[in-house]
Amino acid sequence: MRAPSIFRSDAVVVPMTDQPNPYGMAKRLRKNADGIPNSIVMAIVVCDDCGARFAVTHRGPFQDSPLAERQAVWLKDRFVWDHIQENKHCGSIRLPASHEMKPEPLATFPPGTPFNGS
Repeated sequence: MRAPSIFRSDAVVVPMTDQPNPYGMAKRLRKNADGIPNSIVMAIVVCDDCGARFAVTHRGPFQDSPLAERQAVWLKDRFVWDHIQENKHCGSIRLPASHEMKPEPLATFPPGTPFNGS
């Protein structure tokens, strides 16, 4: 006798790119740039190589402008990497949280710059 399965056979598997992400998504903008439901467009990023346009979106309660700016920079780097690897850009890209990206560099000053400690 076979043991009952704890997995449902009629369950729907949602791809990672379609699952809600509190840190944001990048969606390719086609010619008809309709709004993305339940999301706020924080930035538009254009690939320098092919001109593809993507909207950096955050869900309403999770809007974070500084994070969106860092995600836009991350996305441009991803576009460069896609072209180096000769990959097509995905239509939907999960954006990383701030703790998943490289830390922002600290401000550096040229040698000999006076420092005012006040």
